[in-house]
Amino acid sequence: MSKILVKELEEQKLEEFRTLVRKIFDNYDSTYVLKALGHVRTYVALHEGKIVGFVETYMRKIGNKKVGVLYYIGVHPKYRRRGVGKTLVTQAIDYFRKHGVQVIMATTRSWNVEARKFFRKLGFKEYSFEEIARKKGYSYFLELVKALYAYEDDIFLIKEL
Repeated sequence: MSKILVKELEEQKLEEFRTLVRKIFDNYDSTYVLKALGHVRTYVALHEGKIVGFVETYMRKIGNKKVGVLYYIGVHPKYRRRGVGKTLVTQAIDYFRKHGVQVIMATTRSWNVEARKFFRKLGFKEYSFEEIARKKGYSYFLELVKALYAYEDDIFLIKEL
């Protein structure tokens, strides 16, 4: 596969982006990906000028740490397992480092085995809701749930920088 170019989503690519999101996600998740536009920094992966993947990011202060959040990540089914997701996350990590982020977090549903495996390969550690509450305390846990828009069947994925 030829080189993947990662850049911020541009206005003229919005319709192509919307189409890709609907191809990757069901109606529920598509709605949240698209509602986030304008509130998140969105990077897209381009292959021969066509969007083949994306990552939505934002930063928050949780406790005394600046946290980078990977809100949604998606790759066109034909381009999976080709390094597109890794390239997108690497771009997001570089951006977070430049802005003083100390911890990167994401969530995924506990049943999403592929996403969990993907994040573990990139050095993220998994934590259940119960583990976070037990280790960090309930108030910290509530901050995470609010900041990450997490659900009770989610797994927290955390990477220290």
